[in-house]
Amino acid sequence: MISRKFISSYTWSDLFVIAGLALIYAFVAKAFLSFAITGGNLTLIFPPSGIALGFVLVFGRRVWPGVLVGAIAANIWVGDTVPLAMVIAIGSTLQVVVAYHLLITNGFKVRLDRLDDYFKIILWGGAISCIVAASVGVVALIMWGMAGWSSFIHLFLKWWMGDLLGVVLITPAILIWRSKPDWFSKPEMRLEAVLIPLLAFIYGQVTFLNNFTEIFGSYPKGFWLAPFVFFSAIRLRRHGASLVMLMITAQASMGAYQHVGFFANDFAETGLVNVWTYCMIYSVIGMSLAVLLKEQAMLMKKLKHQASKDFLTGVENRGHFIELAEKELARAIRYRSELSILMMDIDHFKTINDTFGHKVGDLALKQLSDRCKRTLREIDIVGRIGGEEFAVLLPETTKGVATEVAERIRLAIENSPINIEGAESIKLHISIGVATLVSADNNIDDLMHIADTALYEAKNSGRNRVCVASQ
Repeated sequence: MISRKFISSYTWSDLFVIAGLALIYAFVAKAFLSFAITGGNLTLIFPPSGIALGFVLVFGRRVWPGVLVGAIAANIWVGDTVPLAMVIAIGSTLQVVVAYHLLITNGFKVRLDRLDDYFKIILWGGAISCIVAASVGVVALIMWGMAGWSSFIHLFLKWWMGDLLGVVLITPAILIWRSKPDWFSKPEMRLEAVLIPLLAFIYGQVTFLNNFTEIFGSYPKGFWLAPFVFFSAIRLRRHGASLVMLMITAQASMGAYQHVGFFANDFAETGLVNVWTYCMIYSVIGMSLAVLLKEQAMLMKKLKHQASKDFLTGVENRGHFIELAEKELARAIRYRSELSILMMDIDHFKTINDTFGHKVGDLALKQLSDRCKRTLREIDIVGRIGGEEFAVLLPETTKGVATEVAERIRLAIENSPINIEGAESIKLHISIGVATLVSADNNIDDLMHIADTALYEAKNSGRNRVCVASQ
């Protein structure tokens, strides 16, 4: 009954993800357990730990059965008994569940666009959580007579290091590559996007697999990959850095396994400790740089937005409105197209503030900006010029059409009263002045002044109306 209820809680989509995770985990684990240093269970390079955590972070904790099934299959595949395989798999599954819980509890965001989140993966998803599988796995090996208690610390550290490297390398890559790279939509970046990974791959072949030695020579070249890690992080950001590090790790591991290249003797001498250290250092430095640059780019975008927008209404502030308006004016003069401008403000705004308070006054300003945005086209530009005064630039718009647009805005405001708790709703009214470009000698200040004059004419004529400037 319990198992049927448990299974029925999963959708076919969930089961598909679980099956995919189990297959990927099993095949990748079998491949990398070829580097095992104790039986077939312990290796310093173990990507499945990162694959499992990446899947759980993307699809949710409910896909944990894929880790369990994949781990059981992989351990049986390398020659473990079924009971031993199940115990090790339980440890691996618990590790992923613990990592997920620790990351979510500590405010981790799967977008991975903050350096803080990357360090959380290293600390909570890797360093802390990997203690679970290492502890369970090594105790299981000892209990099954595959090692002695005297080797517990040694084996524990190796197991922990392997899972940690898998998390540091693979989990960020899975989270990052869910979205398209920034350079994918930038034609000017595509050549770099091909050349940097390609050259990194070629130099990886030279460094770790001794290919092309007749061209590059046979002296040590481990440092050659550093520029590609940095260039990929700086130019291709997170996607490029993760891709280059995956290639470097794969080639370094292959070279060590084949006893060729820069780490030819590392398998026998250190059990891949040098490979582990090399890949860990480059990965942490490269990804930290890439994520930091992403975070800074987002911060700059936010600051630019704050510098150009009115903080209360969200429309353009005075400075940015004039900057955009000057560009549209230059374009209109160059192509001899129409251009109109509206100047408007809320009637009796001071009375609203004095009677109902500044909070209601702010609501009135937001109401005006919101109705303007809903009424206007995407190419039209709305700006708050100061206080209760707003301006609207209407590209490719004649005086007649601009007058119609102004009237639509006026009616939209009039028909959208502000509801105040415990009081009657307030009906807003606005006055609007309209001006149109008539001469190439006009600048934006001229147009705003002409429209402003028409606005004051509307005020003096009784308010709540549209007046067109005489030009």
